[in-house]
Amino acid sequence: MSRKKNRKPDNSTAVNEDGWPLEPDNSTAVDEDGWPLAAATLSVEAANFRFIRDRMRRYRRGWKAGHAVAVTDAVRFCDRHKVPHPDWLKAAVRSLADPPQKRKRGQPPADEADLIRWDVVVMLRLGRGEDRKVYKWDEVFEAASKYLEGTPHWGTADTISASYKRVIKRDRLTPGRYYTKDL
Repeated sequence: MSRKKNRKPDNSTAVNEDGWPLEPDNSTAVDEDGWPLAAATLSVEAANFRFIRDRMRRYRRGWKAGHAVAVTDAVRFCDRHKVPHPDWLKAAVRSLADPPQKRKRGQPPADEADLIRWDVVVMLRLGRGEDRKVYKWDEVFEAASKYLEGTPHWGTADTISASYKRVIKRDRLTPGRYYTKDL
């Protein structure tokens, strides 16, 4: 029979693929999207950790999708919140300083119209429109059509519905495709 040696406990911090420490276990139940069911039970530290983790994931997805502005936003975010720069961000800054000969082309203008239509639908669904009314799914696309009337992004309710569905589908297939700059 072999004897186990007494070992010191491993105090190293486990990290995720972004180089960030894994979230402390607060034993908080979450829904299918990962949101806590009882947000009031979160500590301030856990809430700050999740905020930083989610933003850095967003920046990394934007960078992987080819948006160089995601790197500058991530650097500003890290500096503003006194967060150390993760390894992927350092590598991204180096690659921007020494760009390759051939660069990727931007997304076609149709993506912009789809994103603006999607954004208006989400805004109206959340009750953030001018009338502060929360629209139901069966009426939101018609309301979005009226909201965008007179703009280059206007379309019928069916067109706006198709744009909304395209953004959802494309964002699942290529996360970060619709990265938008922080204001």
